[in-house]
Amino acid sequence: MYFYIVDVEDRLLHVELSDGVFDHPPSTLGGVAVRTVSPLALYQIRAGIEMAGGFGPMRPKDVAAQEALHERFF
Repeated sequence: MYFYIVDVEDRLLHVELSDGVFDHPPSTLGGVAVRTVSPLALYQIRAGIEMAGGFGPMRPKDVAAQEALHERFF
């Protein structure tokens, strides 16, 4: 699986995700089952967005969330 994102220089970047993106168990929000991505996929998506810089620099809370994902799952 992959996604594309436009970087700060208007280039289209192709970001590959590992197998098992949707292997994580579903979550429940307000009684509705929601298909969620795996922690690895979330980490890779955040890293791809950070590399592209399309949304500007990561906020301190984004950096902390990325570090927490890394520490907890990897």
